[in-house]
Amino acid sequence: MKKRFLSIFAIVVVAVLLCTAFIGCSQSEEDYYADIQKDIEKFNEQYDDILANLYKANFTVNFNFNTHYNAALVRGSAQEKGWDSFENAYKAFYESIGKEDPNIFDNIFGTKTDAQKAIDDLGVQTNAWMDSYTEVTYMQNGSKDFYLKVTTYPSIWEEYYDSFIEALEDPAVLTEGLNENPSDRKWLAVKETIENKDEYVLRAENGVADGTQYDGIEVLSKIVGIVNGQMPVDDCYTFTNGNKIYTHVMQAQYITAYKLAEQADVKFDEIVAPEYGTEEWNKFIAEFPETIKSWNLKASEIFENNLLSMSDDLRIDKSENVDGKYWTGFGEDIVYNWENVGAMKITRYTYNYSKSKSRLDQIDYYTEYVKPYYTEKSAADSTLELKGDVYYNSHIVADFEYSETAISFPQ
Repeated sequence: MKKRFLSIFAIVVVAVLLCTAFIGCSQSEEDYYADIQKDIEKFNEQYDDILANLYKANFTVNFNFNTHYNAALVRGSAQEKGWDSFENAYKAFYESIGKEDPNIFDNIFGTKTDAQKAIDDLGVQTNAWMDSYTEVTYMQNGSKDFYLKVTTYPSIWEEYYDSFIEALEDPAVLTEGLNENPSDRKWLAVKETIENKDEYVLRAENGVADGTQYDGIEVLSKIVGIVNGQMPVDDCYTFTNGNKIYTHVMQAQYITAYKLAEQADVKFDEIVAPEYGTEEWNKFIAEFPETIKSWNLKASEIFENNLLSMSDDLRIDKSENVDGKYWTGFGEDIVYNWENVGAMKITRYTYNYSKSKSRLDQIDYYTEYVKPYYTEKSAADSTLELKGDVYYNSHIVADFEYSETAISFPQ
């Protein structure tokens, strides 16, 4: 009995000690962000030299990146489900076609109508997930003389993106695809995307191009995530500045929340199909891929509407979060109130740099946008509630190659 009492007493003592240790290690929100600010200020002392060296260096940086996004994401309401309104509108249309004389077995077993099969045969994409691809070349002899080339390809449906990249790398892939089926929607979309690329070239001598003064690093920073000045403290929720073989690695992560904008969701126009099998139906089918394609214009309007909800005047400052109106907690444990938050931007800067040379070697720059939308609580509970999800992301990895002598720019 005495041994049992001593064992229980020992467990209690250990538990008390552990609780005391955890309480002693707990950190207030003010202390947490004060530590981040202190670490960033320390890094900024080093970064001033890195940026100064970058301005006067001869270097080349080549990279490409993908932007993946949903162009038709809507918030919805407590009565109407949100998310991909393109897909929702298409689904409502698809379920309605060919139902003039429904067969009871179709209704029971979900058999597709002839009209639905005819739409399927067209091979059109039925959601608003899009991908765009960009290639960048930047060369610099000091910041006064620089060359920038940006090649941007139009957005293409997610389902076609891998085929587009294959055809871009090997044109024979596109030729073979079109030879096999000249009317294939995928290969026609790939061909159109490749042919409609946009090239932007800026060549500056002594910082001047076409009579306009440019700052080369500032131009590049808008693309690749160079902080032109000091690393900001606002909205930073994690910061590390550690060691790696040969280089140092600094990573800063930011979350910027935006207030709910007073703007209505943009809706798609309803598609009304004529009676199946008629002359009007045949014309409708022939034009249907272009009809769906025209919805991209409406999807773009919705996407631009979402970007407007992330304007600077809607940004939520920490001082505005009175009584946890927009979020509770801090750091990685923060929880957002989607009822009041309309959108969110998350960015991650990762710099590989040489501490001894004060030279930037690589930037890894990741961005994503989050929007809350109404959806079912669970598979068993169809009550709608707000959840936040990513609807846009872009990832850039850029390696810097330095030269001791001046670099020759393309003509």
